[in-house]
Amino acid sequence: MLKIFVRFLTTVILISAAYLVYVNSKFSSLQQFTDKKIISVKLQNLPEIILPLKEDNVGYQYEFLKSFLSSFGKKEIEFSSINNDIEIYYEVGKCNKCIVINKQDLLLITNNDEKRNNNIEVLDIYKNIKLNKELTNKYKINYTSDNLDEHIYNLSNNLISYAIVTRSSYLFYKKYYPNLDIIRKVNSIDLVWRFPNDDGSIVDALLSYLQSDESIDITE
Repeated sequence: MLKIFVRFLTTVILISAAYLVYVNSKFSSLQQFTDKKIISVKLQNLPEIILPLKEDNVGYQYEFLKSFLSSFGKKEIEFSSINNDIEIYYEVGKCNKCIVINKQDLLLITNNDEKRNNNIEVLDIYKNIKLNKELTNKYKINYTSDNLDEHIYNLSNNLISYAIVTRSSYLFYKKYYPNLDIIRKVNSIDLVWRFPNDDGSIVDALLSYLQSDESIDITE
């Protein structure tokens, strides 16, 4: 009796495994992605990625995201920190299941106050960037969990003396804080789209979309 049960259980397991293989081979990540009505997205809160407003969100990458999703039909976007379909953020080094959208300069910036100290405040999102010895020998590096709005406000009012931001972020805030100035470029960083559950088919679809006439220019 035990042998019969073991054989039965083994058969069930084999059939289940075969079914899963069949389902996964028949329904690619892209097909499952296309069938979804709501897409879960995680975005780094930077003005060139997303800028929340009372009426609606804007931001270069957010607008491009909506454009890309519209190619699959009307999709709702929900913001989540877990189980994301898409993650858009800056990355240092290689990233699995990612596509690099563009490369950004990272700039050391300051204000026009003459009473500056030698401390550079770096946002936690950039804590993995490599800073050369010339910079680390000249400045004391501190990391902060402030959001970018607070960070730039503090810099403009000389509550901090130096900061590191992307060129796009600098150009955005320069309009509102004209006392900000660039000291130098310190590194570069990749802006990536990551698809955590992709088998490669969604990345291929995005690459095709980037080359199509429907896509918008995202080189900024």
